[in-house]
Amino acid sequence: MPAEPRAQMTSNATRRHSSAIPSHHSGSFLDQSISFYGDAKYSEGKTTLHICAEKGHTNVLRFLLDHGAELDATDFAGRTALHYATTRGHTDSVSVLLEQGADTELADEFGRTPLHVAVELGYEAVVRLLVREGADPNARIAGSTQPQS
Repeated sequence: MPAEPRAQMTSNATRRHSSAIPSHHSGSFLDQSISFYGDAKYSEGKTTLHICAEKGHTNVLRFLLDHGAELDATDFAGRTALHYATTRGHTDSVSVLLEQGADTELADEFGRTPLHVAVELGYEAVVRLLVREGADPNARIAGSTQPQS
């Protein structure tokens, strides 16, 4: 079975059945799943970390990062978990990713950093957080001659 459909099938099965696992076994089950599937990529090249960042699941973000998920992994369009958290305005997820050392200057295939995305979407709290944590407020979109406004 190809890796991507297998990962998708397992992901669906894990979501459906993880609540049925007794709590005293769930940690070892999750640890084994993460070590076996690692940073499997799903639709559009997203990893589980991307999906959790996009959905604002900060506890799962922490868990995945504590168990070796690749912090700055990119999807097929060059977006990181920080891009996804920013796109949804999830300040808590952005904070978790920044605390773990997420790179604020990684640009997607359109040349946009997470700060560009936050500015474009009007997420002022995320903009302030990114700048406070070192994002370059003068960063230019790749191929552009003017700072993003």
